[in-house]
Amino acid sequence: MNTSLKVTKYQLFDYKLGLIIFYSIIAIISVIIITSNVTSDGNMSGIGLSTVIFIFIVGLNSFKVVFKFMQVNNVSRKSFLMGSIQAFLIVAFFMTIIDFLLGSFLKNLFLYISLYELIYMEKSVLKEIIWSFLLYSLAINLGFMITIIYYRVNKLFRTIISVLPIFAVLLIILMNTVTNGFILKSLNKFILFLTNPISSMICLFIGIIVILSCSYLLTRRAVVKE
Repeated sequence: MNTSLKVTKYQLFDYKLGLIIFYSIIAIISVIIITSNVTSDGNMSGIGLSTVIFIFIVGLNSFKVVFKFMQVNNVSRKSFLMGSIQAFLIVAFFMTIIDFLLGSFLKNLFLYISLYELIYMEKSVLKEIIWSFLLYSLAINLGFMITIIYYRVNKLFRTIISVLPIFAVLLIILMNTVTNGFILKSLNKFILFLTNPISSMICLFIGIIVILSCSYLLTRRAVVKE
């Protein structure tokens, strides 16, 4: 059996319990809403947002332990990365289909609005599935890359990385003031660009490629740490 496929199977087996717990919670919440009195007047929306958070956390927990285990078993870094990516795509696709089917079922019971419909105010099965798949793939790969970065750097750089977003926001505010609002105007234009689902999909795809490239470069020379 291909080595990367073994890594994929190992990762998927590791995700199984988390997926069962996650969708069990979603099912319980759905049942509570269905059986409560609010179903006639209320609504439920955006299971996809919960999925994004969950799958991001899955990515955060997909490197350190698995990487050490694979290195002990003489699995190359390339096979480890390829196997992990395959697992990420499978999980993202699986959760995309489950979320879509669950959303379609809930729409027959009460007013349910998917995350895609909530953002883009349109109904398109194909666009929603592709967009959700790309969003989930981005989230899990982003979590994976962040974990690799924290694994590779020392304590000082971990602290710097942790506070970097705060300084980044302050720098953007300062630059926006210096440039007479150019940064904010550019940001508004970008957000407007993303309001088109096709444009959003393109950005998500590019983001995935960039993240995967960074993950490859970071993993290529990663060493086993205690």
